Amino acid sequence: MQQRTILSSSNDAAELHCAAHDPKLVMRAPSLIALPEPTMIRHIVLFTAKEEAHIDRIIEGLSVLKNIPHASGYVQVREGVQLYCEHCDEFVADSLAAGNCPACNSATDSNLCENCGLAIRHDTLCNARHTTCGHNLVLRRIEQAAFDTPPPLARALDIAIGQSAWPEPIRDKARAWLASDAQGLPMSRHFSHGVELLHPEDLFGQTPLTWFEGLWCFETGIREQCANDFLSAESTMHAP
Repeated sequence: MQQRTILSSSNDAAELHCAAHDPKLVMRAPSLIALPEPTMIRHIVLFTAKEEAHIDRIIEGLSVLKNIPHASGYVQVREGVQLYCEHCDEFVADSLAAGNCPACNSATDSNLCENCGLAIRHDTLCNARHTTCGHNLVLRRIEQAAFDTPPPLARALDIAIGQSAWPEPIRDKARAWLASDAQGLPMSRHFSHGVELLHPEDLFGQTPLTWFEGLWCFETGIREQCANDFLSAESTMHAP
């Protein structure tokens, strides 16, 4: 396992410097504030043994998407907006922004409408309020990582969708998403919890969104299971 330096103080964040990957994409673990000593030790052990591999995959994936296969990469730093609570003086996570779906008017948070399935952006949530304090939310401009979907990638994804074993309704939904204005899909925001980006400077302190981090959970899990079963992870992931 790659050597790490884990800060033992409960008031410090555990910094993870991944020299094997893009040095501009360095991440750190959330602070271990107020954890009892035995719990803190267990947390660090679990973090270095299990979550470290997952974080490495996130860093590697973000680095690859940022730099190849075309000159500008698939990841750009762009201007966006995020819901903000002036009463609490903090940016708000998706699950803590309550309101109404712009498509069906059902009660929802700024994530996914459970009634119609719409993925809700922060700037489309109606009657947005902070679930923590009940106050109305406002939009503030931020710089954030965004995932670009250039035509070559969209065509490749469309072919992959057609060759998949997904049910037809799922294929239709995926293709509808590709045909929509998916340029600049947000990849990071300001959250008070989670793995934080330290670089590039424009994204310092932001956290990768769960849709992006979650993608790598599958790969991390497959690699770990294949290692336990003495199988080739590459062959398994490329199997039909």
